[in-house]
Formats: sequence, C-alpha cells, structure tokens
Amino acid sequence: MRLSYINFLATVVTVAEGGTTGLRAPAKQIEDATDAAAAATDPALEAAASPLEDESVHRVLDKKKKKKRRKKNRKKKDDDDTTSSSSSSVSGGGDRVEMYCKDSFEWQGRDKCKDYCLTYSGCKSGASIRIKDCGGKNQRWKKTNGGLKAAGCSGDLYLGDGELRKGRVSLDFKSGEIRRSGKCLTQMHHPRDGEPVEFRSCEKARRSDTNEWRFK
Repeated sequence: MRLSYINFLATVVTVAEGGTTGLRAPAKQIEDATDAAAAATDPALEAAASPLEDESVHRVLDKKKKKKRRKKNRKKKDDDDTTSSSSSSVSGGGDRVEMYCKDSFEWQGRDKCKDYCLTYSGCKSGASIRIKDCGGKNQRWKKTNGGLKAAGCSGDLYLGDGELRKGRVSLDFKSGEIRRSGKCLTQMHHPRDGEPVEFRSCEKARRSDTNEWRFK
C-alpha cells in the first residue's frame, strides 16, 4: 500500500515538474498526493494496520490448516474403507440360507411369515452371524467340503458357532437342519431381525419352529 502511494506521488511530482509533457498538475492534487503518501508512511497508522494484517494472515493460515486436515481425514477414511473391504471379494454364486417358515408357525403372533436369512457382519474371522431380513448384503453361502462357506468373502471363512471361522467347520445337513455335534443352528425362539444364531438343542429349536433352513 505504501509503495502505491509513493509511486503515485512520484508520478504527480513528475507531471508537476513538467515531465516529458511539460504539463503542470494542480497544486491541490499535489498536496493531496503528498498527504496520502505521508499518511501511508506514518508509523502510528502503520502500527494500527499491523493487527489487521496479522489477523488476515492468521485467517488465511487457519483456512489452509483446516483444508489440509479435511483432506487428511478423507484420506484416512478412504484407507479404512479399503482395509475393511480388502479381504472381501464379492463374487457370483452362492445361495441365501433362509430360516424355514410356514404361516401356521405364527411367529411373534403374525399370520404371515417374515423372511429371515443367515447374514455375516463382515469378511473376517470372528465376524458375527445373525438372521436379518432377506435381500441385504453378506447373505450368500456355499456348501463345500462338508461346511458352509461365506460366498461373498475371499479366503476360507466358514460358518462356526455364531461367528465366521477361518478354515472349514464340519456340518451335517439333514432334514433341512444345519447341525454340528448333534446341535442345530437356531436362535431358540420366535425370530426377530438382527438376532444371533448359534448351535443349540435341536429339541428346543424344533419346539419354536426355528430349526430348519432353506437354500435359495
């Protein structure tokens, strides 16, 4: 700002002295330019302007920091999403495993069946297994080598007792039941969306009509 006023003053003085055009600037114009230049170089005014300049600089720096932080957070989220899905290789094939129901079961007092499918929470060992409304993700399974493999995951992830296990877990598929060591896969009572399933007494599972499954 100071340089602009000084340059302006120099121009006015040059014109006032004749310059190359030989013209004379009005005395009032020269006086105004002189006052402006003096004000621009006045220490008191400069001191007053400094806080404003500092505040402006800080605002710019804060904006840059916030932008950099947002960019870093976005990158972290992208990295987390990539990590969480790196073990998942959704491929074609596999069946939904639906808990068998007839309207006469009257689950939760309803006269119409709800469709609940076996669902794993993610593609890693230890991921929980629950029944959820059919049609969602992570509901594809494959019968293979006497076990039930999560078809939507890469690697050897199989149905275990309430969770996915690394490596094959031997199961028996008889009369619509999924059994392990003489116990049936169930959640023991009239089902609700999101409930965990485990291997429990087949007798109790049969009493609550939650012992059979259908591959679809």
